[in-house]
Amino acid sequence: MLKVLQLITMPVGGVRRHIESIILEDKKEGLEYYFVYSSMASDSRFQKILPEITKNTGALLQLPIKKMPSMRDIFSIYQIYKFSKKHEIMMIHCHGAKAGILGRLVAKMLGILSIYTPHGGSLHSSRNTAKNTFFLAIERVMSKLTTFFVFESEYSQTTFFKKVAYVKNSTVNYNGIKRKDFTDRPIQLKNIGFIGELRREKGPDIFVDALRLINKNLDQEIVGHLFGSGELEDELKSSILKGDSNIKMYGNVSDISERLDALDILMVPSRFESLGYVILEALQGGVIVLCSGVGGTSEVISHGYNGFLVLDNAPE
Repeated sequence: MLKVLQLITMPVGGVRRHIESIILEDKKEGLEYYFVYSSMASDSRFQKILPEITKNTGALLQLPIKKMPSMRDIFSIYQIYKFSKKHEIMMIHCHGAKAGILGRLVAKMLGILSIYTPHGGSLHSSRNTAKNTFFLAIERVMSKLTTFFVFESEYSQTTFFKKVAYVKNSTVNYNGIKRKDFTDRPIQLKNIGFIGELRREKGPDIFVDALRLINKNLDQEIVGHLFGSGELEDELKSSILKGDSNIKMYGNVSDISERLDALDILMVPSRFESLGYVILEALQGGVIVLCSGVGGTSEVISHGYNGFLVLDNAPE
């Protein structure tokens, strides 16, 4: 039995969905999963599935891991090391930049295998900030300590090669969802939704501006549904309260498939994106998908065939 530790920091959005897919939907014989995650933040879906994850793993460890580096990371490294040694972990699969640092250091200390999946972050940001520069520098150092890289899209892999380092020990494994029949639905234009974290990279502000323009130029009123939470939540609430009665905010929700069923169009106006799970779930449910043509999205969406791509990613 190969004991694999799945390590993430914040179980939110796409990273949480990735773990859900690995542990609950893509079980493999001969593998036993263990799980370490941060207690600092999680979405409602994670809280709902946590009992099931607990049943499907050998053991779990919850730690107060912050998103940014801190002195507390020394404590976290020690706890992950003890946990891994106690359960005789043979491989650590790290998801995201912060988990990638902690997990690969522990794997090196224990002399075991490490797998790393970047999941976006500084890798896909064009903003030349001190934080991005810092994380990219660490990525270059840590790439030498990594046994194998798994990227979510060819875009992610190419970006890593360009910004960090070229690594031969890598593969592309696209995000996937549980197989079931795809749904055919009548085409309507009444309910348009956004599902994701409310942060600049995901473009919820573009969604709001686009809804305003749509309703200004159409005879019928289109209702916008905004699902998620994040750093732009208060700003968006304040903006919407000034007169956008046709835009509704719901916060974090756990029943994503049910919410998608109520939508006619899913808008994904991301400024940076590796490969969003919600796009795959919308396609499966027969929801029309309107996406910005960034990152790995164009590897899944063929314009005019299974969705629509907006290359300039502007509300107009």
